[in-house]
Amino acid sequence: MKTSMVKSLSWVLICSIVAKVLGGVYRIVLTRILGTNIGLYQMVFSAYSFLVVLISSGIPLAISKLIASKQSGKSQQKILYGAIAILFSVSGILAIGLILGSKGLALLQGEGNVYLCYIILAPSLVFSAGSAILRGYYQGVRDFRVSALAGIFEQLIRVVFGLVLMLTLSKFYLLGALIGAVLGTLIGDIASFIFLKYFAKNKFKFKYSLKYVNDGKKILKYSYPIMLYGLIIPFANFVDSFLVVKLLNLRFPAQTSTLLYGLQSGVVGAIVSIPSIFSFALASVLMPTLSTDFASKNINKFNQKTNLAFKLILFVALPCAVFFAVNASNIINLLYGSGINGYGVNGQYVAKNLLIISSVSVVFSSINQLSAVVLQNLNKKSLPIINLGIGVLCKLVIELMFIPSGLGVYAYSIACASGFVVAGVLNLYAVERYSGYMIDVKYLTKQFALSVVVFGLLTVFKLINLMWVFILGSIFTVIIYLVGVYVAKLFDKDEINLLINSE
Repeated sequence: MKTSMVKSLSWVLICSIVAKVLGGVYRIVLTRILGTNIGLYQMVFSAYSFLVVLISSGIPLAISKLIASKQSGKSQQKILYGAIAILFSVSGILAIGLILGSKGLALLQGEGNVYLCYIILAPSLVFSAGSAILRGYYQGVRDFRVSALAGIFEQLIRVVFGLVLMLTLSKFYLLGALIGAVLGTLIGDIASFIFLKYFAKNKFKFKYSLKYVNDGKKILKYSYPIMLYGLIIPFANFVDSFLVVKLLNLRFPAQTSTLLYGLQSGVVGAIVSIPSIFSFALASVLMPTLSTDFASKNINKFNQKTNLAFKLILFVALPCAVFFAVNASNIINLLYGSGINGYGVNGQYVAKNLLIISSVSVVFSSINQLSAVVLQNLNKKSLPIINLGIGVLCKLVIELMFIPSGLGVYAYSIACASGFVVAGVLNLYAVERYSGYMIDVKYLTKQFALSVVVFGLLTVFKLINLMWVFILGSIFTVIIYLVGVYVAKLFDKDEINLLINSE
């Protein structure tokens, strides 16, 4: 089923926003329940996320690309059977390995008591692999509705069961709330797979057979560059889960270090990731359509879509970055309050400063995500990996040099932002070099001018220092920004037509 870019993007975006809101509310309540143990949750989740990316990153995009290029149902089924054979085998092996190595991994991170969390999360790897396959199928046939709705369903189940289990188990066990949170994740992953499989039952048979392994290798051929790219950040976060804490331990007690690490990776990281909903939705919609344009040598249309996509990214990311930087204290106080204070740390004050620093990464993390898709469709699959790898190396150097110094956790935040900036600049240069895409200076001038207006309005409202003024002022600023976009004609008629009519 073919739909316009704007319809596909709207489906993915709206459902992603709803899912993110549910996840955001869950993260806020989770942080309040876990309190100073938020750092432990981030340690476990960093390792788990790395393994999920290892088995599923790139798979939906690779399957969607292959499915889109195959017209016959029989050919599409062979692709899906190959994916099932490969991914279920790999995820099963990793799940067993995680169970057997749970104690060793927990000790490596310096928190031996969390090993039970890894045992609980191990089966999630298998269900995550199944969900990745099914999402790839729906994206390949340009039906984004089911996979988008599955995200909402997964978050809803995770929120309900996670909160109930956290509150119940916290009464009986010291780390009961943490166990409840990971059980909620497991149940959410199972629910997502069941949801996707239910709606696919009339389209193809979901079966596991090793005779389709060779077909699965074709998917790995397409997915491994995307997978390697997707692994870099989770792997860096996994390394940070023990490296940053150990570096902070040189100046602070262990519990204080764990809390400081959790403030950046958990509290602030969750906030700055919100705008990435849009870049993720845009990347998901663009992958099949850019692949078709490049394969048919329609370079003009390819470049038109690339130009429009980057404009849309800046349209969302720049004002979000300004909003986070100006209203950091209000955002932290509204969402988390004093629940992140403890072990001699004024968590609200530290998190506010971390959010101001991290606001820079909002723009460049979105640019990275989109530019990676563009470069992969230009058959420059290794460049996003190399560029992001360079960014992560810069991040690591800053961490090693400055975290043990007086900067402490602020150096960690600066390192994370610097990594995205370096990778983003390198990716933009590569896109310009290989696609002919040139940054629209006129558009940038208008966009920066509007961002300055946003900055000015938010700063004025902040001076009043009342929460209700902050909320109403933010709504008013959004309205003025959108009016400014219309008056300044940030998007011309051709771009709007491309968004509405492009398939």
